[in-house]
Amino acid sequence: MRCSRVRMRLAGERAAIEARERQAIEAHLAACSACRGQALALETLDERLRAAWPQRPRPSFLKARVLQAAREARAAEPAGPPRWRRLAPWLVPAAVALSVATGLLVFNRSSDPPRLVRLELPAGTVLAREPSIEVRRAGR
Repeated sequence: MRCSRVRMRLAGERAAIEARERQAIEAHLAACSACRGQALALETLDERLRAAWPQRPRPSFLKARVLQAAREARAAEPAGPPRWRRLAPWLVPAAVALSVATGLLVFNRSSDPPRLVRLELPAGTVLAREPSIEVRRAGR
């Protein structure tokens, strides 16, 4: 076992170390004086902290209250997924269809050829600055 792994495990929660790993750590500490010194320093620190911070007994009802609060919080959550998650699979196809429809609508309107409009005015009407407009009487 490597020194970095041993030091990481010693600095963490020692009670969570499994028996097989504990044996490997003890074998490493027997062979490595640097890790053994650090382990001794950590044990001394733990003892001093425990002595300076006395443990108070936990109230017997505390665990039951915490578990009850967790059950109530879980029961208050909605049963199924949120509404937006139920609609999510349909949002992308709907957006694509809307985009295609809008594109076709715009394309069809813009693809119409320009229309020529014939303007018929009463006789004698003078248009300024438009000599290319032909003036005719209605009905002719």
